[in-house]
Amino acid sequence: EVYGGAAGTTMAEKLIAESGYQARALSPAAEEQYWQTHTRFADDDRGALLKVSVLPTELAETLTLIERLAEKPGYVAAGRAGAGVFLLRITEDVRLQTRVIDGLRDALQIGRGSAVVIKSSPELRTHVDVWGPIGDALALMKAVKHQFDPAGILSPGRGPGGL
Repeated sequence: EVYGGAAGTTMAEKLIAESGYQARALSPAAEEQYWQTHTRFADDDRGALLKVSVLPTELAETLTLIERLAEKPGYVAAGRAGAGVFLLRITEDVRLQTRVIDGLRDALQIGRGSAVVIKSSPELRTHVDVWGPIGDALALMKAVKHQFDPAGILSPGRGPGGL
């Protein structure tokens, strides 16, 4: 299921419904309740947790791709349809997690989407980069990092591209 706030989701809801998925707009109170019940995403140590961002018009296509890559119901996706942002939990083994993450990242063009690993096992991190492809923005990121952290002491090596 993909959820969104009441504003700006009509087109995303339509596209998602046409692809056979369920989407609905929630009132602010219902949305708050929904996310409170889904805090388990961040607390659950099983599997991998990703933040996926795509254009709202490409959300249904992205969900279909994830379903094809996962080959079974070993995942859960919940997010904001109107923004094209959702959390993806892949609960199967590391091989499947790697296949889904790599396949998803291969399909997402740089600048049109991303799949960032928020939480995972150390084993998965040996197979995938938590940030994914960066494109040509790394030079700019390095310059900004150097500007604000010239000694390189703030979270060294934990940012995109090893920043």
